[in-house]
Amino acid sequence: MDNKKNVGLVATAITALLCGCPALCLLIFGIATAAVERTYNIFETSFQIPSGYGYALICLGVLLGLIPVGIGGYTFWSARKEKKVVEPEEPVPPAM
Repeated sequence: MDNKKNVGLVATAITALLCGCPALCLLIFGIATAAVERTYNIFETSFQIPSGYGYALICLGVLLGLIPVGIGGYTFWSARKEKKVVEPEEPVPPAM
């Protein structure tokens, strides 16, 4: 049981780094893009990002953020579910 729990905790930490951090970045950029349509000038080329892209980035960020939450919840739920019954090592004396 300890091995499963350790693997689950490591998987939760890795997915938090690989999915959780990009999800926060996508959420911030998506909210900023959805709030205001701006014209960006990069290398003397102007372009505009529509607010629909911001809404798509928000949805993608939420989906990526749910991955570590789901893995962490599954880890703690499965570790809590497995309970061992401890058998006594010494025989129980008969009742009088």
